[in-house]
Amino acid sequence: TLVATGHVHFFDPSSDLKSERLELNVNTEAGVITHGSMYVRPSNSFFTGRSIRRLSEDHYRIKEGTFTNCDAKDGEVPAWRFKFDDLHAGYAHYPCADPDLSAQ
Repeated sequence: TLVATGHVHFFDPSSDLKSERLELNVNTEAGVITHGSMYVRPSNSFFTGRSIRRLSEDHYRIKEGTFTNCDAKDGEVPAWRFKFDDLHAGYAHYPCADPDLSAQ
């Protein structure tokens, strides 16, 4: 298991992650980022969260965060975004949130 702290920036061909902390199992590629953001290139999706857990190659569980696929430059607020407490997301699926999903 790889653990990185501080201004962590991890990227690969499909995603770009930024966080305060990253724990990554280098064998399974499962991991968790703490207080971070994730841009997923194939779906043009941007997530933030207190905890973003990668469960498999295309399945994530995100706690206390936001989701949008509205284009916005770094530091800009997107035209729309959803705020949630708990979200399951996958490349092949639409995001599925708990009943407290609210648009901002």
